[in-house]
Amino acid sequence: SQKQKLSYQFDSMDCYGQDGAAMQSMLNGVSAINIGIPCRYAHSNGSVVDRFDIDETIKLLAAVLQDLNLDKTTKIISKGTGL
Repeated sequence: SQKQKLSYQFDSMDCYGQDGAAMQSMLNGVSAINIGIPCRYAHSNGSVVDRFDIDETIKLLAAVLQDLNLDKTTKIISKGTGL
């Protein structure tokens, strides 16, 4: 696959309050990845984001989905850092 230069920041948390957290703790657990766009005033009615961050997030998500296969999915699930 062609390597792209994308702007991103990787952060891993073992406890958080996103919607995916409930799915992760159900039955045997369900893998979930939270992709966030940096913003100010996230919990208000007027968040502020930089268009560059939105565009880079879209590029990152498209690149990950285009490159995803069963082997990589298994690695992500087993180690949590397969990207």
